[in-house]
Amino acid sequence: MASQLFWHNVYNGLDLLSKDFKKTDFIPEAIVGVGRGGLIPATLLAYKFNVKALFNFTIQSYSDENLKTNDFVTFQEPGVDICNYKNKNVLVVDDLSDSGDTLLHIVDKLKHQFYLENVKVATLAIKKDTKFRPDYFVQEYPSDVWLTFPWETADFIS
Repeated sequence: MASQLFWHNVYNGLDLLSKDFKKTDFIPEAIVGVGRGGLIPATLLAYKFNVKALFNFTIQSYSDENLKTNDFVTFQEPGVDICNYKNKNVLVVDDLSDSGDTLLHIVDKLKHQFYLENVKVATLAIKKDTKFRPDYFVQEYPSDVWLTFPWETADFIS
């Protein structure tokens, strides 16, 4: 089963997430976008909260054929500059918590390799059976649904 999300879904979702951050007094001081799908919502949230410290953490746990693998391939980590935010509010942003493995891996690295103390995670969507429930998310979907975000559509890419 497939489900298409559109730009208005993304903008409305980010607005809801922003309100949730404010309700819990968690205003991000640094944002880590999970590449590739989380980079766009992370950038939009960075603008919304005037966050200048925007980091990229790009890893892949799916093959190029969208098949789940047991290994992570790291393309880019935030680097040592993120350690300057040890005691600050750091928000990790991704489009989806599917299996949850990627977000578990990233949060573990941010806390244990980069020594960040106050890390929260936000996603636009989660799957019902995810191993990792973000601190903030917009909508839950059945695990068998394949979500397509607007930046993944053929119309946008071609």
